[in-house]
Amino acid sequence: MNTPPPVYTDEEKARERARRAAVRAALLDALPPPDAAVQGDHGSFRVELWPPRPERPADVAPPRDRWGHANPEGTWDAAKLVRLIETFAAARGPDFSKEEFLRWALLGCGTVNRYCGSWRAARVAAGLPPTPARRDRTTETLHRLLRTLHLNRARRTPLTADALARAAGVGRGPIERLGGVKHLRNLSHLWSARPAPPAGAAGVSPEPPAA
Repeated sequence: MNTPPPVYTDEEKARERARRAAVRAALLDALPPPDAAVQGDHGSFRVELWPPRPERPADVAPPRDRWGHANPEGTWDAAKLVRLIETFAAARGPDFSKEEFLRWALLGCGTVNRYCGSWRAARVAAGLPPTPARRDRTTETLHRLLRTLHLNRARRTPLTADALARAAGVGRGPIERLGGVKHLRNLSHLWSARPAPPAGAAGVSPEPPAA
């Protein structure tokens, strides 16, 4: 009986292995280290605020006192809002959304519009680009899945695809698009074994400003 020739030659197999290794390296290079804080929003799931919420500026009193009465000293102006945006951007970086800043600063959208005209104008006044850079949703989702697997690495029974989706707050679709739970588990092992990048490198969260 004649043996059929192999579908792929050794050279083609080597090229495919090299291609897959390059893809894995590119994916992992875009992720922060395993012990970094999670950034961004994933659907309606609220993640840790970064940087930690600072003390309210000393020259800005709360708009109402503890009895609910209006406080005439609780006024904002454009300069105070711009300074608060600068404080946030100094630790978070320039690429954050309006909702992220408002949640962090305990403000409403109307306050920014009233004193700065618009969110774009407020960003420009703070020395930032008018709009943040587009977020890489695929990288954020991959980070969330790998971090969930990393935190559950000591389980006796590995997470199934459904359990991983529930724990990470994502659907099954992203897991399948990223290669399935087995592939993600292998990526998680490679990710956690990578050496930590030096301080200030890309993907490393900056330290928040001193209180």
